[in-house]
Amino acid sequence: MRVVIYTGTSISHHDAKKILDADYRPPVKRDDIRKLIRNPPDIIGIIDGVFFDSAAVAHREIIEAIRGGVTVVGGGSMGALRASELDSYGMIGVGKIYEM
Repeated sequence: MRVVIYTGTSISHHDAKKILDADYRPPVKRDDIRKLIRNPPDIIGIIDGVFFDSAAVAHREIIEAIRGGVTVVGGGSMGALRASELDSYGMIGVGKIYEM
């Protein structure tokens, strides 16, 4: 199973690897998901994302991943925000921030 997780602000890649063996990438930005789904993983985890220096990850690219059969999970910061906006499309939200 191939898992890709976007983080780095809420938890370091080093610390995250102690919890789950996955392909850790920097906080997600616009078009990262669209590029990733050319060779899609089984699961995409979004924890952190950028939104000041670059355009934030687009709703449409997350929906494209979900429609392509990828499980997309969001928690933490940007992940919780996008999950709250896209749970009706199948994105899975986790954690306290998502629940709020």
